[in-house]
Amino acid sequence: MRCAYINPDILRWARETAGYRLDEMARQATFKRVEEWEQGLAYPTYKQLEGLASRYKRPLAVFFFPEVPAEETIESSFRSLPASQVQSLPVAIKLMLRKGRVFQLNLNELTDGMSHAQELIAAARRFSGEGKRQKISTSKTSGNHNVRKWATATRRLLGIDLDQQKKWRTADEALQNWRDILTAKGIFVFKDAFTCDDYSGFCLYDDNFPIVFVNNSLTTTRQIFTIFHELAHLVFRHNHIDATTSDTGISYLENVSANYRDIELLCNEFAAEFLLPTSDFAKEAKCYGTSTAGVAKLAEHYCVSREVVLRKMLKDELISRATYNTQLSTLNTSYRRITKKDSGGSFYRTKLAYLGRAYVQLVLTKHDQQQISLDEASDYLGIKPSQFDKLEANFYEGQ
Repeated sequence: MRCAYINPDILRWARETAGYRLDEMARQATFKRVEEWEQGLAYPTYKQLEGLASRYKRPLAVFFFPEVPAEETIESSFRSLPASQVQSLPVAIKLMLRKGRVFQLNLNELTDGMSHAQELIAAARRFSGEGKRQKISTSKTSGNHNVRKWATATRRLLGIDLDQQKKWRTADEALQNWRDILTAKGIFVFKDAFTCDDYSGFCLYDDNFPIVFVNNSLTTTRQIFTIFHELAHLVFRHNHIDATTSDTGISYLENVSANYRDIELLCNEFAAEFLLPTSDFAKEAKCYGTSTAGVAKLAEHYCVSREVVLRKMLKDELISRATYNTQLSTLNTSYRRITKKDSGGSFYRTKLAYLGRAYVQLVLTKHDQQQISLDEASDYLGIKPSQFDKLEANFYEGQ
C-alpha cells in the first residue's frame, strides 16, 4: 500500500542528516526509487517508509510531518569536541547519535516527562569544580584532592560503597549493576555493537534525560570505564563522543587542543578515581604488589581493565614509567574488537541487553496499562509487532 502524501523535503533531509548519498541508497533494491520519492514523483509504501526510518534512525512519525523539523546539527551539539573530529565522524556513529536522540524522546514520552536525573547531576556538579575549573589540576602528581572529593561524593550520591563493588564476581555482573544503579538515578545506559571500534561510547546531555551509550563490541571493563568517563562529561553538561584508542585515551589525546586534552584527562581521572579510590587502592596495591600477576588480581578485584590499574599505579607513583611501558606492552590491546559469546545466541536476549531492563520495563508497563498500542510498544523497542510477545516472555524469564 502506497503512503499518503509525504513531504519530499523530509525524505531528503532524513537521508542527508544520516550521512547517506543517493547512489548509496539506490543500490539497494528496497530503496531503488529513493530519488523519485525525494523529487515527489512517487511515494514509498508504508513498509518502505519503515525501512527508511530504520536506516536513518528516525521515528516513523517524523516522515508524516508537514515540514522539516528544526533540529540541532551534530556540529552545534558537540561544540566541546575538536571540529576535525566532528567532521570526520563515520556514518555509523552519526546514526548511533541519532538513535540516542530517539531514545531521549522515547524516555520523555514513556515517563510523561518525569525524571530525577538532574538531582544527581546538580549534586555532583557542586563537587566537580565546574565554574572554578582552574582549581582542578590535571597534573601528573600523585592524586588530586578535588577529584577524590568529587568521586567520593558521587559514590555517596549513587548509594554504592566500595565493599559492595568488591563483592561483584565478574565484570559482566559489575556492568549490569552499574547500569541499574545509574538508571535508578535517572541516567539510562544503552548498549549497541558499534561498527567503528575506535569509538567506545558517547553521552548526550539533557536537563531531564541525559543518556550514555557504550560500544558492546569492546571489552566489558572498557564499557565500565566509558560509562564513568561519560558520566563526568554529563556533570559538565557536555555532549561527548569517546573516540579513544585505549582505556585511558592517552595516544589519542596527543593530537588535540590543550583545553580539550585537559577536560579529557580530568574525566579519565574521575573515572579512575571513582572505580579505584586512591585511599583503598594504595592499600590493595601494597597487598597484591605491582607485578604482572598483581596487576591482574587488582583488575579482577575492582572489575576494571589491567590498563586502568597500570595507569593508576603510574599516576600515584607506585610504579615507574619504564615499568608501566614494559607491562603495558605485554597486555593484549583490550580496546580492540573482541568476540563475545551471547549467553543464549538469542536475538531477544541481545535486544534486552542493549536496551536495558529498566527501559524495557517502562515500555511493557505502558503497554500492559493500555496506554500505548502494540505497534507503539514495538516501535519503542525497535522490533516488529510479531516479535513483541517473545521479547516480553524473554524479559520475564530473565527476572
